[in-house]
Amino acid sequence: WVCKHIKKPIRSTVLSLDWHPNNVLLAAGSCDFKCRIFSAYIKEVEERPSPTPWGSKMPFGELMFESSSSCGWVHSICFSASGSRVAWVSHDSTLCLADAGKKMAVASLCTETLPLLAVTFITENSLVAAVSPGARAGRCAWSRPGHAEQGGFVPQGHDCCPMLFTYEESQGALTFGGKLDVPKQSSQRGLTARERFQNLDKKASSDTANATLDTLHKNSISQISVLTGGKDKCSQFCTTGMDGGMSIWDVKVRNPLRLG
Repeated sequence: WVCKHIKKPIRSTVLSLDWHPNNVLLAAGSCDFKCRIFSAYIKEVEERPSPTPWGSKMPFGELMFESSSSCGWVHSICFSASGSRVAWVSHDSTLCLADAGKKMAVASLCTETLPLLAVTFITENSLVAAVSPGARAGRCAWSRPGHAEQGGFVPQGHDCCPMLFTYEESQGALTFGGKLDVPKQSSQRGLTARERFQNLDKKASSDTANATLDTLHKNSISQISVLTGGKDKCSQFCTTGMDGGMSIWDVKVRNPLRLG
């Protein structure tokens, strides 16, 4: 077992990490608003790695890629199944994707949501993401299932429901595919004494209206994990939230892709 420290050029707190499929390259997102990819190859204990689209020379600690396309803390970062793409979400509500197959070109999309906290690929061109803590009740009152071409990733966060984004390779652009949580319609009613007490305890609020969210998660989603199928052909992914809840989502592979 060997421990080595990658020190340069990071001068800020690292918030997120993800390993490349070859188990040699390491992506890191930091509080200095930057996404970086380093070589973690240790020649004393590992065989020489094959060249990748990110570069062929990989001494330990080598900076293979660096981008400052966002203007916020990088909360989450993720490689695609092929390893030729990396996506990250930042505190400025921006989603970015770098494509090594296109000379490290970076596509970015500024969303209208609160900051996204987590992101993962569910196909080579599709992502799922989610929003961070601090969302107000009602931010995610309704939505429609997302659709995307074969390939994508899902970010999530403050809005209490996962969201679908797709990468259009021909245009080198990211597009929003929709929110994936379809809440049930519920009739408006006043709060019971118990619910008012719970609001005071949890939210420091005594609103007389029922402020319960209609989404599956009642607080920010903090993590997304691919459950079955891998990042290239995900058939199920799992979301966990700050409400203590865990939800499993089915990905039905059709043409186009549908998540429900």
